[in-house]
Amino acid sequence: MCSVRTTYLGMLANPEHPVLGALIGWIAIFTPGLILKFAVLPFYVKLREKHVTRSLLRGLNAALRAFLYWPCVLCSLIFWCIYQQARSLHRCHPTVEGARTVKGSTSLESNTWWLIVVSMWFVSV
Repeated sequence: MCSVRTTYLGMLANPEHPVLGALIGWIAIFTPGLILKFAVLPFYVKLREKHVTRSLLRGLNAALRAFLYWPCVLCSLIFWCIYQQARSLHRCHPTVEGARTVKGSTSLESNTWWLIVVSMWFVSV
């Protein structure tokens, strides 16, 4: 997704030659990471053989996963709270102006698990 945005911004930055701008944007976003990877890789192979370094990398991996998953959980909880507020508002005022009922549809009150799953997928993507 990042490369699509970068190429699009590169095309906008160079309107006379949009393909060249897209190529420059794509190279600009990926080159620093590749240089860093190839510069650190020889040291990483040597350090990975040590037990202390391996344990440190496992802990770092667990911490980074927690940093990645926590926003998904937090946004799901926030979405759940907003949903509960809207549901209680709907119970107090069942005829909200402008609300339409689609024939054959059901409320998510009966199966809120899918609401949580959809919100987590939305946040993670």
